[in-house]
Amino acid sequence: MVELIKVDLGGLEGTMGEARDKDIALRFIAGLKGGVPNLDEQDIEWLIEFSLAVQYFPSVMRAMLFGSVPRENLLAVAPRCEVAIQLLGHYAAAKSLELMCRRKGEDEVQFAERYAKYCHDTWDVLPDFARWRRT
Repeated sequence: MVELIKVDLGGLEGTMGEARDKDIALRFIAGLKGGVPNLDEQDIEWLIEFSLAVQYFPSVMRAMLFGSVPRENLLAVAPRCEVAIQLLGHYAAAKSLELMCRRKGEDEVQFAERYAKYCHDTWDVLPDFARWRRT
């Protein structure tokens, strides 16, 4: 079972930080191509921006990554898409933390491994349509 984690990605407080985060997320969305990206191949900054985009604009991100849901399938598929986009956001946040810990060196290896396990556990519960091809 995946335990969702809340991550403070910027250490920002108050509405100024939130406005900045939303601006970052919007600029990120503007440059995003459709389809599910391989989160394992991205750098820290990209992963943080992806996570912010999911946090502030989940419906936009859901539409960009999974396309539109046909009206006749809306009740069956929409809840799975909602869960999947949140899981992808959590995966991106955890992956960015894993990479940050690895960058810091030996003292942070145990934390990096914890975040890597979180990513692995999240991958295991992602629906097939929300997965990227692993290399």
